[in-house]
Amino acid sequence: MLLVVFCAHGRADKVQNNGRQQSQAQSSPTSRGDHQQVTGQYSPQEHENDIQADVKIINPPEKDFYDKAPFWLNLALTIAGFIGIGIAVWTVRTIKRQVDTFVSKERARLTVDIRQFEPSYGGIWIARVKIANHGSTNAFIGPALCSACVKDPGWQGKMAITTQIPLPKVIPANGEPEEYAARIEMPGPSVYEVDQATFEAVRGGVKRIYVVGLIEFWDVFGARWTLKFFRLWWGTWLDSKWQYTAWRDYLPEDGAPADANGELRIEKPSAIRRFLRRMMRRDPNAVLARKEN
Repeated sequence: MLLVVFCAHGRADKVQNNGRQQSQAQSSPTSRGDHQQVTGQYSPQEHENDIQADVKIINPPEKDFYDKAPFWLNLALTIAGFIGIGIAVWTVRTIKRQVDTFVSKERARLTVDIRQFEPSYGGIWIARVKIANHGSTNAFIGPALCSACVKDPGWQGKMAITTQIPLPKVIPANGEPEEYAARIEMPGPSVYEVDQATFEAVRGGVKRIYVVGLIEFWDVFGARWTLKFFRLWWGTWLDSKWQYTAWRDYLPEDGAPADANGELRIEKPSAIRRFLRRMMRRDPNAVLARKEN
């Protein structure tokens, strides 16, 4: 009887102890997540375990056509843009060449020619200068100057051209040439009568006859041009008469400036230069004072 009661009591204590252990196990955190919920932070050991537990992608997925499409599309658009820019530049240059060709064909072109000349003793020598427009449109004449003189061979042409050529305001295309009689100045200031010494000097090749001048004009396209001419007469006296009496261009190797003959386009001055020129014409001292200040 006592044995039965003791065994029953021992079983009851065992059951009570098991119940207490289960209740303690339920009330205490049994996982890392429960510990995190209770404490709100990781322990060093748990943090190290998380680092070692990171996922590593050994074989990433291959990119398909849709992933590469934006790159190839941007590349194609960039190439197309450069091609478009190149075509635009080529088109502009082609148009400019066509316009320049058209203007070159249609613009005014002045030419200067001098009639055949044979010096004679006595009187006044005259060089008959002919100005003609061989272009397709009218030439609008600006300042026109010319001087003729007798000088030594190799003359550099450093002289003031002050004689005005009386030309009309407009020279039509392919019209009759305008003629100007330029009196040839002898050695000495304002001497035009030919003396024996000058005649002998020209006949013996010691002196030359020069005709130098310039004509400014505008074409119908608004471009401004300067026609420069520098001609040399050099005759040969044979068998009591003149031989080889044609006028020719006075070339740089003979002593003339490099741009002594031919047309030269005048570029338009800037607005600042035009303003300064107008101010200098009105009051040169005012402009100089502004520059000093």
